[in-house]
Amino acid sequence: MGIEKKNFTFRLNEELVDKLRLCAKNENRNLSNMVETILINYIEQKFPDDNGKN
Repeated sequence: MGIEKKNFTFRLNEELVDKLRLCAKNENRNLSNMVETILINYIEQKFPDDNGKN
C-alpha cells in the first residue's frame, strides 16, 4: 500500500498562490505537490534527526 494522505483546505493570499503555481510549473509539478514538497523540506530542516517523524 502507498502512503495515506489527508485532504486539507486552507486559505492563501492570491499573490502567494500565483508564486507557488509558477514554482510548480517550473518544476513540472502540480500545485498540491509543490506545497507538499515545500512543507516536507521545511520539516526536514527543523527536525533533521527524524525527518519530521513523530
